[in-house]
Amino acid sequence: MQYKENVIQHCSFCQRTQNEVHKLIVGSEVAICNICFDSIKDLLEKDSAPKIKVKKPKVKFPSPSEIKQHLDTVVIGQDSAKVSLSVAVHNHYKRLQKTFQKNPVKVEKSNVLLLGPTGSGKTLLVKAIAEMINVPIVIGDATTLTQAGYVGDDVEILLSKLIQAAGGDIQLAERGIVFIDEIDKIAKAGDSSVLGRDISGEGVQQSLLKMIEGHVVAVPPEPSRKLGMVDTVDINTSQILFVCSGAFVGLDKILEQRQQGANGIGFSAVVDKNKKLDWENVIAQDLVKYGIIPELIGRLPIITYTEALTQTQMIKVLTEPKDSIVKQYQEIFSPIKLKFTLDGLEAVATQAIKLGTGARSLRSILDKKLTPLQFKLSEDKMAAVQSVTITREFIEGKVDPLVKFKKMRKKGNQS
Repeated sequence: MQYKENVIQHCSFCQRTQNEVHKLIVGSEVAICNICFDSIKDLLEKDSAPKIKVKKPKVKFPSPSEIKQHLDTVVIGQDSAKVSLSVAVHNHYKRLQKTFQKNPVKVEKSNVLLLGPTGSGKTLLVKAIAEMINVPIVIGDATTLTQAGYVGDDVEILLSKLIQAAGGDIQLAERGIVFIDEIDKIAKAGDSSVLGRDISGEGVQQSLLKMIEGHVVAVPPEPSRKLGMVDTVDINTSQILFVCSGAFVGLDKILEQRQQGANGIGFSAVVDKNKKLDWENVIAQDLVKYGIIPELIGRLPIITYTEALTQTQMIKVLTEPKDSIVKQYQEIFSPIKLKFTLDGLEAVATQAIKLGTGARSLRSILDKKLTPLQFKLSEDKMAAVQSVTITREFIEGKVDPLVKFKKMRKKGNQS
């Protein structure tokens, strides 16, 4: 058979004709143009190039002492809670940075149960830690949670909010912190006379178990969507730190019963009425008797506490933190100088202690007294005021504050 020259007149890869390319290399059955040849050459060179491994820099996580030093600048007192939280948070994130593939030892999560009266700084401690280590945090209220199938928020809503706080980044959310306040309000009905809990409380606790222990949980990507009504995303909770807190009102009676039982019963019982029943004496059995199921207590291995603030600590809360309440009001009243006498601060602290809501009531007390004063100072005739001094008598409603006018105006001691 006679051989025919130039039977193939186009590239077998791109189908370009011989007239469209600079060079066409023809074989017995295929042809390739110079454009496709250069492209294949580049791909082969890229695959054969040695891969350079980029060594990721080790992230130094703050030590427990460094975390506590930061907490000292934000929260007054509560050394016991600061130490426990600092160590727990450090160990948790140190656990995440380590590779356990070569180490058979499995380190469990350091979830925390934080006890203490309202207004003692529980929420503020967790917020300060989250800001320091720059991880997403969600603060939830256990009283809004309901057992699956009932009207209310399912427990998965907390994880949806965490994903939202992480900007939709699942991996970042999986290293975040979930703070569940008012955990004592979902205690189940128990045999103690101090309890009167909602019967659905145990169901909510059961729903929290899997999430707190560490499992892959399917959650709606947006908190406003209900589970089962939209597509879900999976989030692994094994790397999420859970902190639960509560005031546990009435727990002191359970402590008292246990301590009296240890000293005898009936007429032989020795009751020390002067003995302080503080949070340090709480054990897991007391919390179970209160109505927290044992399975949930077991998933919160670290139990720590905050104490009610004293008058001295209340004054420090008012004045010492970087963004203290007094400093905020001084900024609000500027350019008028707002001053406080020591007995004025003591009066505010005393009223806050009587209200029984801790540091939360400090702002409301000052706002009640200073809002009308600020309105009065905003009048044109008060433009010459240089400074205002808040005294005990003013806080107690007996007299007006001490007002000092600028030199160009007549001085006066009363507004």
